[in-house]
Parts: sequence; C-alpha cells; structure tokens
Amino acid sequence: PIATYLINATASIYKEYKEKFKSPNILDSIDLLYYVWESDYNAEGDFNAKRKLETTAASLEYFSNQFIDYPFSKYGQAVVYPFIYGAMENQTMTTINRLLMLKTSPADLTIAHEIAHQWFGDLVTAISWDDIWFKEGAATWSEALWTLEKTKDSTKYYNYMRDEANGYMNISKIFTIPIYGNSPDVMFTPDYVPLTYNKASWIYHQLKILLGDELLFSILRELLNEYRFSNIDASKFINFFKEKTKDI
Repeated sequence: PIATYLINATASIYKEYKEKFKSPNILDSIDLLYYVWESDYNAEGDFNAKRKLETTAASLEYFSNQFIDYPFSKYGQAVVYPFIYGAMENQTMTTINRLLMLKTSPADLTIAHEIAHQWFGDLVTAISWDDIWFKEGAATWSEALWTLEKTKDSTKYYNYMRDEANGYMNISKIFTIPIYGNSPDVMFTPDYVPLTYNKASWIYHQLKILLGDELLFSILRELLNEYRFSNIDASKFINFFKEKTKDI
C-alpha cells in the first residue's frame, strides 16, 4: 500500500549502484539503490555523491532499532536538480537535491530525516494535511536522535532541539497559530515552516522528557504496528498515548 502523495517518477541518465541492508530482526536483506549522475559519483570536483550517501545504511539500522524493523522491500535515493526542496520522502525511493551531494554540504541529517519518514509519513500516514505535524515533527526530531547517535553526546541532542525551538520563537506572528489544521498553501512557506517542523518536533521531544526513552520508544513501536499501512490524526495519536500511559 502507498499513500498517493508519495508517488513520484524520476528519469535521467543515471549511474546506478547498490548495496545490501539487513534490518535487525528480518532474516533477508534488501537492496539499497542509488541513482546519481556519473560526474557526481566520486568526483574530483565539487561533488561526491558516493561519500555523501554512505550514511544511508547506518541510519536505516539505527531507526530500525529505535522504531520497528524497516517495513519495505527496498530503499533508494534518486538525485535531482533543479529541485526547490532539500529532499522528498517518496516511499522506498527518496528524491534528493543534487546540492546535497556537494562536498561541503551536511547531507547526513537530510538523509536521516527522509529515512525516518519511511516510518512516520510512509508506513503510517496522516489522514489529511491537517496532521502533517505528525510526520514532519517526527522526522525533524529524528534529526536530533541521529545527531545523538553519531556523536554519542547528549548535549548535542539538546542543543539541536534548542535550535529548533529558537527557530520557532524568532517568529512571533505564529505564536497563536496551532500546528494543526493549517492550509496546505502556507505550511511550507518560510514563516510557517517553524510550525510544521520545529514546533511539531517538540511534541516528540517533550514526550521523551516526560516519559523517558524506554517507555516512549515502546509506545511509538506499538503505534507504528497498530497503524501500519493506515492513517492517523491528532485525536488518535493523543488517545493512543493516553491509553498506553493511563496506569502511570
């Protein structure tokens, strides 16, 4: 099953290469597929796609351990340009901006963000655009989790989340606007992105602080299994957490 907004087709004269990935509790491995331009693959110039994409398997393994096993039969990334966004989590085949293949570009957080979407947004999809906070908040928070994983420094995690908060606090005109129910034509504009991404990420961060890692990730795993290949909205999310924490 696939959410219709996640369907995309990409065509170019690509260099294709692949590697294998095995999710922790799945017996068989899957293909990781990469589609880049030959001139960018391992270039002497400004681009090095092979190096920039090399964190893919490690990110997949990390999130498979934190959430549930990777739920699809393959994963890939197709480089495109021009592209107005950094990347898009098309199900099993992320579309990624060529500019992230620049040697000077910090691509690993975007890679981690789109991989996290394979669970939050692709496996479990928001019922409508009203609940885009569910997937973008989770994926943005996952950038902080990946920062913690690669640095093993909790201060870096908290600094990352503080920066997300500051990005929201710097735009006072959105303080009275909820993260829920905004029009699709504004939710990706510069002034509203801090609602869609930054503030939404703090839902997950605050649950982490309130519940602790063990309980939070246990509940998230249950939620992903309960709603896999299905839809969720704010009320379902809230009620699920209420039910799982009612005896605390």
